[in-house]
Amino acid sequence: MEAYVLSWCIIGDFNDLMLTDEKRGGRGHPRALLEGFSETVMDCGLTDLGFIGEKFSRERARGTDRWIQERLDKGLATKEWCEMFPGAQVQVLEVSTSDHLPLCLQLNRQVYVPRSRRFRFENMWIQEKECQGIIKDYWTDAGNRELSDKLLHVVFDCKSGVEVWKEHNKILRLQDENGDWKDTNEEIQQVIIRYFENIFSTRATNYQLLDRAMFPKISKQQGQELIMPLTEEEVKNVIFTMHSEKSPGVDGLNPAFFQSYWDIVGNDVTVFCQNFKYRGAAGGGKLYACVSNTKSETTKTGL
Repeated sequence: MEAYVLSWCIIGDFNDLMLTDEKRGGRGHPRALLEGFSETVMDCGLTDLGFIGEKFSRERARGTDRWIQERLDKGLATKEWCEMFPGAQVQVLEVSTSDHLPLCLQLNRQVYVPRSRRFRFENMWIQEKECQGIIKDYWTDAGNRELSDKLLHVVFDCKSGVEVWKEHNKILRLQDENGDWKDTNEEIQQVIIRYFENIFSTRATNYQLLDRAMFPKISKQQGQELIMPLTEEEVKNVIFTMHSEKSPGVDGLNPAFFQSYWDIVGNDVTVFCQNFKYRGAAGGGKLYACVSNTKSETTKTGL
């Protein structure tokens, strides 16, 4: 084979293996394919750059007896290229929704640190008394700040307190649909998968078309009611009619948070809604929906 003097590096999914230990699970990779790929790499004057992080970059059928893991993705480079970039390294990133993990080629020896996951309030925390104490302490500590500032204070400061508590409350076992307890990681994973598959499975739905539907207009009295000052009772009613598990806003706090801790946050939420209605004060998350729904509740009377 003709020798090339150009320094080069190739990185990605080669869809083949070089060594037997680059596969876990399933049948062993054919030796002829192992030898053929390895010889091709050598003939091209390439060397494996190795990796940092998870060894197996591709998997399928996780959590089953057909679970297979393989190192199909790798970085290869010539000797000349390695001399030009002696600090180069390939890091396997665990941030993919694909069955392949992405690779990050660093020319200088650095470690990629993925962004932390966005905070989301978990409804199961409500069942624990410790969580309520954490919320109350941090909300009180925020003092007389604007509601938007208080929410940020709770999310960024209270987050650490809640998640430290959460680390001591891990799932050790789950009861499946037949009432049997499962305690291994694989069994627990399958119970969760089956539960959500059942929730999100398609069901027959009967849709009725609206033919020449007539919708009444609001009356003058209802129009006057729309511009009346909001009361705490109106705001509370709207908050508590929201489904507790609706998607959280950008602050990570869902309706269940406001419903469960209304005695703590209710007054601030009411003041926010009143300011938003009359002065357009900024805020975020579920509270925009609260203001909108509070306005529309009046128009429902008699319609």
